[in-house]
Amino acid sequence: MLSLVSFTIHVLCTMKVILAILDKIAHPSLSPHQQNRKRIK
Repeated sequence: MLSLVSFTIHVLCTMKVILAILDKIAHPSLSPHQQNRKRIK
């Protein structure tokens, strides 16, 4: 059971990292918008 739990956690972590990387690649225009919002505030 412990091995299965650790495996599922590892898969979930890797999926989160992959999704984060895909978001950065697919939406590079989000970073400047966030910076502009911070500057306005």
